[in-house]
Amino acid sequence: MSQPSRQIKCVIVGDGTVGKTCMLISYTTNSFPVEYVPTVFDNYSTQLTYDGNTVNLGLWDTAGQEDYDRLRPLSYPQTDVFVLCYSVMSRVSFDNVVNKWAPEIRLHCPETPIILVGTKIDLRDNPEARKTLDTENHLPISKSQGQKMANKIKAVAYLECSALTQQGLRQIFEEAYYILKKNNKKMKITFLHPDLGIGGAERLIVDAAIAYKENGHTVDIVTNHYSEDHCFEETKQFKVTTINIFPRSIFGRFVALCAYIRMIIAAIWMCIFRRDSDIFFVDTVSACLPILKLFTTSRVIFYCHFPDQLLTKRESFCKKMYRYFLDGIEGYTTGLGDVVCVNSKFTESIVRETLTPLKDRDLEIVYPSLNTKHFDKQEECEIEIIPKNAEHIFVSINRFEFKKNVEIALMALDCLKMELTDDELSKVCVIIAGGYDKLNKENEENYEYLRRLGKNLDIDSNNLIFMKNPTDQEKVQLLRMCKMLIYTPSNEHFGIVPVEAMYMGKGVIAMNSGGPKETIKNEVTGFLVDENPSAMAVIMKMVVRNQIDFKKMSIECKTRVKNLFSFDLFKERLESLL
Repeated sequence: MSQPSRQIKCVIVGDGTVGKTCMLISYTTNSFPVEYVPTVFDNYSTQLTYDGNTVNLGLWDTAGQEDYDRLRPLSYPQTDVFVLCYSVMSRVSFDNVVNKWAPEIRLHCPETPIILVGTKIDLRDNPEARKTLDTENHLPISKSQGQKMANKIKAVAYLECSALTQQGLRQIFEEAYYILKKNNKKMKITFLHPDLGIGGAERLIVDAAIAYKENGHTVDIVTNHYSEDHCFEETKQFKVTTINIFPRSIFGRFVALCAYIRMIIAAIWMCIFRRDSDIFFVDTVSACLPILKLFTTSRVIFYCHFPDQLLTKRESFCKKMYRYFLDGIEGYTTGLGDVVCVNSKFTESIVRETLTPLKDRDLEIVYPSLNTKHFDKQEECEIEIIPKNAEHIFVSINRFEFKKNVEIALMALDCLKMELTDDELSKVCVIIAGGYDKLNKENEENYEYLRRLGKNLDIDSNNLIFMKNPTDQEKVQLLRMCKMLIYTPSNEHFGIVPVEAMYMGKGVIAMNSGGPKETIKNEVTGFLVDENPSAMAVIMKMVVRNQIDFKKMSIECKTRVKNLFSFDLFKERLESLL
């Protein structure tokens, strides 16, 4: 145990009778005072051991009555953190948070962090206590109302406690120390991701790592699989540790279970070799969270791209039983993160509907973003496989997976060729580009399926081109060259590729469902169409015949990305999670 550092000054404020003194006595003496103890000023001192460090806490109790309004601020100078209390059983004390206390604190200490605390939560479900409230036509203040108030006054945290039962009591002062620690130094952040390949989830993790690094934090990445031949180029600037001691499947089966086990093993490794990390940023697989929560004191952020249980089928009774077990694990463990993030409002609604333990949980919407510097620095390059006479280029960029519905693009092209003249058709080229991992059987099967489909539809090889694993430079060049991006996934959780295309000034044809309904403004930055080839072909025909104001659409696309998905906004949003 380390020697105690300098004393941290923590001042407790709030209306009289909200339980400030009881809270401090209960915390410092481990006993609840039987009688009401009115206070003008009182000081308590105690030691707090957290994350292997011991600090001295100086706790300043203040009077809430108006008689002491002039005297009370004398205790405010050199305050490190304010704990602003209200009773969840008192509407008046709750209203005074914004009417009296927050303004008073900001007047005297405008930069000092505030923790908002709801007290007396043991009375919320107490019938006798609620009788009094009911006669006043009031209900106890809910947790969501408290959180909204915290956001309104820009508190750094919202917590609740009971001095009587001591529920949540210690967490208040641990949070005070944690906030000061965060404000006084940059943090060590370790990412845990199952497969650091090429895809939307991987792009999010890489961008988040870059964002935290640019904000001055120390960042490293732990993963179950990583290959420098199949990754985003930016990953090479980080220390990447691969924990790959358990197979990806057992005789081609139990892929999800194996993924859970692989992540749990990686989490155990992190508990041993990365336990000094301040933050663990985990995504995709939540099964490892109990390990991190049990054996470390680090804060855990979990980013849910989409519930895993909705990404699989249940064809047989055995598969149903197998998934019942895994679904239960996912439902329980996802909520163990100190912060749980989702990538869109659409995903938020699905998570609340699917993972019932998170129905009333606060979820942070963090839109994926673009590191626009990465796009800006890419030099022009020639892609030789594109026909020289191609004027109307459509690009689809997705992993080669069946759920991406790329066949819609091929069938739309088949519909289109019947609507165009031979001369018009000769200038059309649809490029199907995507991530392809030779170790992923589905990638191979989907790629071959699409190739066969193109032949069966009798699509000319000059009209349809496939590209495996385009480099970052080639990907950006494709977006520069295309007239419009084709985005075929249905109910996609978010979809970063449309945002990338819009940043390059290109409109998007996408399915009218899921995340694209948030990213794309219909008929302004692209077109949201029904999930059928003919609907897509109609828009493609408009593109070929120049029936769209591409210049105006390009301006709208770039403006939308700047206003909603810029990397600077992304960095600020991520920093706020810490």
